Amino acid sequence: MKRFSPFFSPGNASPSYVNTRDAEPGSYGDDVRILMEEMWAQYWPYADDHFLSAVRWEFDQRTWEMYIAWVLMRHGYEINKVGNAGPEFFVMIDG
Repeated sequence: MKRFSPFFSPGNASPSYVNTRDAEPGSYGDDVRILMEEMWAQYWPYADDHFLSAVRWEFDQRTWEMYIAWVLMRHGYEINKVGNAGPEFFVMIDG
């Protein structure tokens, strides 16, 4: 049975997106899907308005962007949202 979430939705998408979304329960791909959903739960306030539609076709690029922000947040950095064009966030380090 396919499971969908706010991050993963049905329909056509890149092979990376589809393989992760449709991974068999208990597989490595399923572990990746779970991690992506956990990252999204923290990253979504900083994502641009079209992130979820873009991630379907730019899965590697967009998940990398989300991963960088997630790692910075986990290390105590404050993420600041810029807008919906170019880099969507920045961090201040020592002013």
